[in-house]
Amino acid sequence: MKRKSGFVLLATLALILFIGLLVSFSMTIVQRTVASVQQSVSLPQTMVVIRDTKAILTKTFDKINTPEEFDFLLGYPVELKDEASGTSLTVDIKPLWTGLNPNLLADANNSQLFREAWVRLLSDYKVVDSELFLALIEDTLDHDLNPRREMSEIALDDPLFTNGSIGSMTQFREIVHRYAAAANDPRIYHLPWREILSFEAQKIDINYASPRLLHLFFSNTF
Repeated sequence: MKRKSGFVLLATLALILFIGLLVSFSMTIVQRTVASVQQSVSLPQTMVVIRDTKAILTKTFDKINTPEEFDFLLGYPVELKDEASGTSLTVDIKPLWTGLNPNLLADANNSQLFREAWVRLLSDYKVVDSELFLALIEDTLDHDLNPRREMSEIALDDPLFTNGSIGSMTQFREIVHRYAAAANDPRIYHLPWREILSFEAQKIDINYASPRLLHLFFSNTF
């Protein structure tokens, strides 16, 4: 009789455990479904906000006629409000040409100027082998597979790596990781890359550049 009672108890516990797992699995499915629905709803709303913001900013920039008016716009965030829904959006406008663009190292007209700025930057942060790091950038920018330095042609070892212009921080980080491993130099991670780089800047707008950036080009002044 005791054995039968023990078997019944074990069967009951197993059933309770199974029901618990089933409920947990069902809740996970429900949560994922809700999250998916929320994402599906929020995406069109986000696209509408982007579209409306772009339209408003386009009209705003069309009214700018002088450099002073442009400076004023950059100095103050643009706040957009929708009284009906009670939502608001603040747009902080920053010029793109306020960072160091690694792609300009391939520009024959400016490469020496920007190379000197890069060397000064890497020297400021005590990077061990600045020439290797610059070779990694330059070998990325060109389309051949002839390395300037040993270990400087990433595409030779990584078939998924594509040479050409550097268009994002994700792509640039691959170069940073490769340098850190090749030179055994973690100091390359100490540089504030997000503050320094701009992948779209074709020049440097000194009116809005940070003192850190100006120092790279005018070291005797800043």
